[in-house]
Amino acid sequence: MNIVIRFSIVAAVLALSSNANTQSSLEQLSKMRFAGRIDFACTSKTYPKQRLSSVVREAMKEVDAGDAGVYGNRALGIDLNKDGKLEYFIPLDCGVSNCMWGIFSADPPKLLGKIVAEHIYIERRAGWASLATYVHSSAEDGIISLYKYSNDSGYTKSGEDSDVNVQRKDQPASMEATRSICDKKSSSSVSRKSPGVRSSVHD
Repeated sequence: MNIVIRFSIVAAVLALSSNANTQSSLEQLSKMRFAGRIDFACTSKTYPKQRLSSVVREAMKEVDAGDAGVYGNRALGIDLNKDGKLEYFIPLDCGVSNCMWGIFSADPPKLLGKIVAEHIYIERRAGWASLATYVHSSAEDGIISLYKYSNDSGYTKSGEDSDVNVQRKDQPASMEATRSICDKKSSSSVSRKSPGVRSSVHD
């Protein structure tokens, strides 16, 4: 009986710790300012394919080539570190809602990281922008994660994932208020831009 009680206490402590970590992550995200939101609809088939072809192929080695959701042939360019050069978000493999994205620099061609998301939020800041992601889990549930850049490892996840729910209304207001930088009516053009994000699609 004592063993059962001890296990129950440990489980309760772990649950409280998890809730605290989730709350801490959401509080951090609520204080961030986002310049724009992107998703698959923002991408275009016009981007520097030849320059990026080798690193994109390498990044897609783990993807099943026979999967109907495999892409790697469209992109959205955004200057993530304010150096005047575009980095490229390329959907590598997509399901109904979420995609595995590769983030690439073109000069020099390099994979900067991989993330899974339905929506990606670009932080408004000097230097390398942090990225918040929303993964669609169900009609009412989602998972929010934060990615930060380092020179050693590129974009990697920072902190704990946060479960959010429509009924609980716990998605950070800063994310809910962020507008898409693309024209939602077209999957092949970018016609609406938010201040602070330089985006482009070009050869």
